[in-house]
Amino acid sequence: MSRDPAIHCRRCAHYRVTWDPQFPHGCRAFGIRSRHYPCLEVAAASALRCRLFTAKPPGKPCRRPLTGIDKREIIV
Repeated sequence: MSRDPAIHCRRCAHYRVTWDPQFPHGCRAFGIRSRHYPCLEVAAASALRCRLFTAKPPGKPCRRPLTGIDKREIIV
């Protein structure tokens, strides 16, 4: 099973978080939902690294909410 840090689902454009708490990880390319990261499922099933890995584009903004800042004070 490959644990290469360059190929990891969290860095892939096909990775998604599902609505199902029992299967929280998903892959749009393979069309699967899993309890584990799909890259680990692929490696376990085929003994190969994921061939459909596509790196996310750089500079994607974080969608975390602002904490400790009064949102009324932000001037846009």
